[in-house]
Amino acid sequence: MHPLLEKQFKKTIKPKGQLLPEWQDLLALISESYEQFEDECSLLRKSLNMTSADLLKLHIQLKQQSQSNDPFDKLVQLAKAMVDQATFCKKQLSHESK
Repeated sequence: MHPLLEKQFKKTIKPKGQLLPEWQDLLALISESYEQFEDECSLLRKSLNMTSADLLKLHIQLKQQSQSNDPFDKLVQLAKAMVDQATFCKKQLSHESK
C-alpha cells in the first residue's frame, strides 16, 4: 500500500484485524493511482528541469552573442537585419499591388 494512503487510512478508519477483500481491492486501486500520480509528477519535474536547463543555456548563448565586440559578428547581425527588412518590404509591396 502506498505510504500516504496507509497513513490516511489508519488516521481515519483505524482498522482492527484483517480487512475485508473488497476493502483490500479498493485500497489497492487507490494505492496504484497514488503511485501513478507520483510517477507522472516525477516525469514532469524531470522534463521541466531539462527544459529549464536548455533554456538557460540558450539564454547564455544569446546573451554572449549580443555582447560580442567582434566587428564581423556585428556586420553579420546587420546584414541579417537588412535581409529581414527587405523581405518584409517585399511582402508589403506584393500585398499592396494586389
